[in-house]
Amino acid sequence: MCLFCVDAYAAACADGALSFVRNGDFVASMNCGDMVDLGIVDAERFPDAVCGAGVRNLKSSTGVSVSLYSAKYTDRAICVAVNDAVCYANLVPDDGVAGALRVRIGDVVYRTKDVSWCLDVDAENTATLVRSNVNSVNWSSLFQSGTVRGISHCSNQAGVSNGVSDDLMVSSAEGANYWCWCRAVMPVLSYWVLGMEFASDENCTKYCAARCAEVFAEDANFRNTMLHNIYSIDLK
Repeated sequence: MCLFCVDAYAAACADGALSFVRNGDFVASMNCGDMVDLGIVDAERFPDAVCGAGVRNLKSSTGVSVSLYSAKYTDRAICVAVNDAVCYANLVPDDGVAGALRVRIGDVVYRTKDVSWCLDVDAENTATLVRSNVNSVNWSSLFQSGTVRGISHCSNQAGVSNGVSDDLMVSSAEGANYWCWCRAVMPVLSYWVLGMEFASDENCTKYCAARCAEVFAEDANFRNTMLHNIYSIDLK
């Protein structure tokens, strides 16, 4: 059991990416590759991704604070023993980024690095499960690398295929709101993206959420549009 030491870790991962899955949510990877990087793992929302002893940070005397995780995700890591648990701060070759702790191992200087949540949006990747209910606004698409959750909305605002809007209009006129729009709410808050035009507002109300789930699951262009038009990275 180490009190403070530098350790090595090796894992067999495709394309050099070291990754893991927690609770059916997003894959954490030091190198997102062709995936969309959705931000740093958040200790409040994903507590099992941080140190199992409940310790979340390693802080230096200069005030630099870095995240501690329950496993090593890089070839080199700082490990800290807390009671019977060992926590890890991931290390990558130093590239001058501010706000990191640095250690020298032999002739190489390393810096600490947080782990990112990533989602594969490759055209060949489709969801393994979609969820929505008739007359509901909530939808979700479950991928091997995580679950995207969102909401739907019927509007009188017309659009083009994969069109994007930061706000939507709703008409008080009967039968006018038959344009189905979709938005991701977890793990990111996206802009609205057009799902489809329904034949009636009644059908839109019933099936818009299902359309959002399905098109996100099956259409890589739709996924890319939604995940590259976001208000914020929000993992809290």
